[in-house]
Amino acid sequence: MNIMTYRILWLCLATSFGLSPVAPGQAVLIPATSNRMTPTVHAVNQVLPSVVNISTDRQVIVQYKYQIGAVTYRSRPQADHRQSLGSGIVIDQQRGLVLTNDHVVKQAHRIIVTLADGTNHAATPIATSAASDLALLMIDDFLPRAGVTDIRFAVPGDVLLGEVVIAAGNPFGLGHSVAEGIVSAVGRNKELNGVYYHDVVQTTISINPGNSGGPMSNADGDLIGMSTFTEEEAEGISFAIPVQQLENVLGVWLIPSRFGMNSCGFVPGTRVVDGKSVAVVRKVLEGMPAAAAGLQAGQVI
Repeated sequence: MNIMTYRILWLCLATSFGLSPVAPGQAVLIPATSNRMTPTVHAVNQVLPSVVNISTDRQVIVQYKYQIGAVTYRSRPQADHRQSLGSGIVIDQQRGLVLTNDHVVKQAHRIIVTLADGTNHAATPIATSAASDLALLMIDDFLPRAGVTDIRFAVPGDVLLGEVVIAAGNPFGLGHSVAEGIVSAVGRNKELNGVYYHDVVQTTISINPGNSGGPMSNADGDLIGMSTFTEEEAEGISFAIPVQQLENVLGVWLIPSRFGMNSCGFVPGTRVVDGKSVAVVRKVLEGMPAAAAGLQAGQVI
């Protein structure tokens, strides 16, 4: 019996029993009680709507060397266009704000983000920090979209050795890919390309070029860090900037004056109190309304 005969027989049986044959590529509704609906699957469903793929064009000045006999010559400096890939995390889908690594968008003159719904949008950096290797992008002329959600942050420091973690991103341009591993260490200090990373999370996930800037989440789908780099010439050793550092940098960047609103005169941050992350005053600026109101550093707000 050939495969066509099998298909015809299945169609007849499905019709007889009132079943709807599933077309190739059509999503299948899996019951929530299915053993296939593991915590990892639930976490992936939670995280993917908050993941963006990033592609950039950047202009670099290059100079080529060539040799004729014993003499080495150099060409005139000339402009060349390079493309690179990365990932990002939606932190505010109302404003179209995306957090990523600084090295993903550094020197880029054109940035395109691809959302979970497959649409492409231009984006502009509104804050960058080479020291922390973080960058905040704003999607140009963005309107909130169905199927795009903000990432949910884990409580800072709430990372367990050996717990399952999931990385999502754009490795080698394969958009919205996911990989699973475990936390193998915390509090690592590493230096790479002149950037000092402190207290980073080490995992067994094999991240690849294009994963940088994407979320590293726990089995609840909560963000514990940002995938950033791997150990060169090693497999299964990757590092993520912890969520506490992401919150600290965002607390400085997400001030009202950056978005054309009035400034209150303080820099917010976060701190864990009774197992929960709460907003606190990290710094009060002199001569501003917050100082006049008596707000103090460390105060819970």
